[in-house]
Amino acid sequence: MFNCENLNLGLIEYIYVFKYSLIALVISLLLFSLSILFVYQRPDKEKMSVYECGFNPFGDARSKFEVKYYLVGILFIVFDLEIMYIFSWVIGLYELNIFGIIIMFLFIALLTIGFLYELLLGAIDIYIYCKSLYIWFFLFNVIKKYIYGYLIKERNLILFLKSIFILPCLFILKKNSISGVRSLLDIIVVDLLNITKEGRFLVNYVFRNYNTENKVTVKVLTNETRSLYSIMSLYKSSEWLEREAWDMYGIKFLFHKNLRRILTDYGFTGHPLRKDFPLVGYIDIYYDEVLQGIAFSAIEVAQVFRYYEFENPWNNWKS
Repeated sequence: MFNCENLNLGLIEYIYVFKYSLIALVISLLLFSLSILFVYQRPDKEKMSVYECGFNPFGDARSKFEVKYYLVGILFIVFDLEIMYIFSWVIGLYELNIFGIIIMFLFIALLTIGFLYELLLGAIDIYIYCKSLYIWFFLFNVIKKYIYGYLIKERNLILFLKSIFILPCLFILKKNSISGVRSLLDIIVVDLLNITKEGRFLVNYVFRNYNTENKVTVKVLTNETRSLYSIMSLYKSSEWLEREAWDMYGIKFLFHKNLRRILTDYGFTGHPLRKDFPLVGYIDIYYDEVLQGIAFSAIEVAQVFRYYEFENPWNNWKS
């Protein structure tokens, strides 16, 4: 005979699964609503494409691909199966015997071993990510008295410095064995057109961290009258980069041993990227084949004599 009381007891055991599903649904709807309200939506044709990768397929589907994709795919499948087993274990935990509990822990142990194996093969860069966070945390505590802001974006560190602290900060970043900031990649200047009171020009020093293969960017604000300290004593490659910044923007670097123009001629007045140079020049620089070298000469603007007739032809029109 059908027993309703046993049926109710069986349904009560699944109340935890129902609660879990309900909480997961509420959290997912909440996050989805917050993303619509606060995230700037910018859909385009590529994002709305039917393909998950965002662009149309190209090449042959039988081409080679990285093993990481295969390992990560297996990892997702295995942990989805684990979630299925966890639901059944939670419901019938008190009714499992010793053999069932041993099988449960053995399954979890196999999953852990597989996860560690894929981690060692490089399927997930969590080790490098944790190492990057450790190094950035260490650097922040060492040089926090020199910086007034920092940002970690895609495992790359961005530091905001005052101009007077650039030399001691870079000295610590280079000489410290943990930071590993020993290579200067570029010096990039951005003209902010006086939109900030701190300075017109934003000077970006881009470095490479060889411990984590990430970039470290140091940002300094300056203006036309304020000078920056040259970092030639720490990074020899900054000589031409600082000369380029001086030539294009007029940013002066103190203690630079050879601060002269590098892209314009020596008779040029003003700085090109500041848009304050004259449009009419006075000196012409060219390569002289006779002298086999660079020659300078005054610009001559020649004009052919022309006879202009100022008579209006419409006056001779006969009606």
